Amino acid sequence: MTGAADGPVLTLRGERVGLGPLREDLLNTLHLRWGNDLAATMMQGPVGFATPASGRRYFDHRTGSPDIDEFLVYELATMRPIGTTNLHHIDRNERRAEIAYNIMEHDCRRKDYGYEAARLTLDYAFTALGLHRVEAQVYAYNTASIGLTRKLGFTQFGRARQSHWASGRYWDTLLFDMLRDEFDSPVLASHFALSDEPDGA
Repeated sequence: MTGAADGPVLTLRGERVGLGPLREDLLNTLHLRWGNDLAATMMQGPVGFATPASGRRYFDHRTGSPDIDEFLVYELATMRPIGTTNLHHIDRNERRAEIAYNIMEHDCRRKDYGYEAARLTLDYAFTALGLHRVEAQVYAYNTASIGLTRKLGFTQFGRARQSHWASGRYWDTLLFDMLRDEFDSPVLASHFALSDEPDGA
């Protein structure tokens, strides 16, 4: 981890964004503001209202569950948090997980911040955790996220038909996956030995 004494802790640092742990001190600002931004949250799933109580439940669940690793995304130029990424449904026996990524600050969209943040999260998944497979699920109406997922190198392997209700109709969910040998580590490869050979082989 890196970070100045008076600044946020960063777990991973890219060229323009960094990833750090969730912060309890931001619950009543970021959670309430981002969680009540309907234009953004409807792209992620069922719409609801964020409250201080739901913020507490969200923080406790995301930081206390062994099958979730969630990060705040920081814009390095300003060191302000601009969104989140996470790995969820982490299965350490089968070495697989699902990924989600959201840039919540409107002025930080369409700048490839989401692409870089997602690549850092994939680097963490494949290189630090040693996962073999990562999946992504994207609603069919979220064309920006579909484009980003494909740009990252994911392959669409399926479609869950009419699986999500939004804006008065059912939408398909597109299913993507990526394998470890389909990803080039942007940061962590120099810190971890990527080898399928056992120690001493």
